[in-house]
Amino acid sequence: MSKLTDPKIKAAKPGAKKIKMADGNGLTLIVHPKGSKTWVLRYRAHGKAKEMTLGTYPATTLRDARERALEQRSILEDGKDPVREEAREKVREQLVANDLFETIAKAFISKRTKWSDGHRDRFVQAKHTCLAIFSDFRL
Repeated sequence: MSKLTDPKIKAAKPGAKKIKMADGNGLTLIVHPKGSKTWVLRYRAHGKAKEMTLGTYPATTLRDARERALEQRSILEDGKDPVREEAREKVREQLVANDLFETIAKAFISKRTKWSDGHRDRFVQAKHTCLAIFSDFRL
């Protein structure tokens, strides 16, 4: 049973403290004292109460927030913490970018036949430095 409507959200005015407006199933809109509005999903994972920010209103609509909350609830039903899963996905993306960077850098260097040996060595060293930075990210 959903409690919030778009007119109610638009009409919500900031107060001296945060105002929490529940929509149901853990979805909450927080109206901050300065007037910004943030969607938050409140849930329990591994015995602990947690919150996950889903976006800001109006950039994230009521419908979008409900859909995102439903997606995160399905992750919870699988016994996983949605915040941890999101962090893991970001790390996976970084690792893919790392592999992609190395592939592109190798192809770029192999096509540079007119480079001097010194220039090639400096470029390869820069590539290794970048890879060393990216390789710190582990699953």
